Amino acid sequence: MNGAARALAATALIGLSSPALAEQSWNLRRTVPSDSDTVIGVGTRWNKACQSVGVPEVILEEAPLHGTVCQQRGMVRAKRLLAGGSSHCLQQPMPGVQIVYRSDAGFTGRDTLRYTLKFPRLSHLHRVEIDVRPLAAAPGATPCRPRHVSSPAPCRSARRLPHRFLMKLLLVVAVALIDADNRVLIAQRPEGKQLAGLWEFPGGKLDAGERPEQALIRELHEELGIEVKEACLAPLTFASHAYDDFHLLMPLYICRRWQGTVTAREGQNLAWVRANKLRDYPMPPADIPLIPPLIDLLM
Repeated sequence: MNGAARALAATALIGLSSPALAEQSWNLRRTVPSDSDTVIGVGTRWNKACQSVGVPEVILEEAPLHGTVCQQRGMVRAKRLLAGGSSHCLQQPMPGVQIVYRSDAGFTGRDTLRYTLKFPRLSHLHRVEIDVRPLAAAPGATPCRPRHVSSPAPCRSARRLPHRFLMKLLLVVAVALIDADNRVLIAQRPEGKQLAGLWEFPGGKLDAGERPEQALIRELHEELGIEVKEACLAPLTFASHAYDDFHLLMPLYICRRWQGTVTAREGQNLAWVRANKLRDYPMPPADIPLIPPLIDLLM
């Protein structure tokens, strides 16, 4: 094992011959470089003779907010025991799974995720705190490729992976501002942003610890310069859409009352549109299913 691999505090699960065990949980910490595939855990199971007795199923309980996670199956070397077992089997190659994390491009800071390694008779929940540092500040990170996996592929190419991809769930909140003439406000994404030129309902991502209503109040102030009270936000419907590397869940609220004048504070184009004309404006695929409920409500 090279120095980078030794720096990895890997998770090893050991199979026991006892009856079914209650679920246990572990809190782990990892330091990883930004925008790089990094192994943050290993799951495998063996008997006293160091023979493999199974590879766990990986269940993503909580997706990271600032990155993606996937698994790679193959021959792995466990370094540490988190459950009782035969320590003399450590670092011997055997079938297992690696949990691989990659931060969003340019992100540095703290991220978290939770996953369960599930065997037929036991399961272990892992909560991992990830300290994402600039690439030069986190040397020695273990690369995504297991040393003994045939034809490995990097995490960022999820479609090429021969295993199931653990998809990140992204929660975004949106609002339909409705004026006195029952028109709906939409905004055009400016140049330089993802999906530039498409029209969407105002809103955005939730910050850590925010409720959807809090996020909308913040976003409407930042984007449009208006003040909205939480009591004036009413949930109407939601959209659920799968992109290539994440799944988007987007609740849509309606709002008829606010304080201030709607102003494009981020250089975006704005338009007040009748609900039955919203389809005339090109939108991201996740926004399109939100149109019919608005038509039913306003037309």
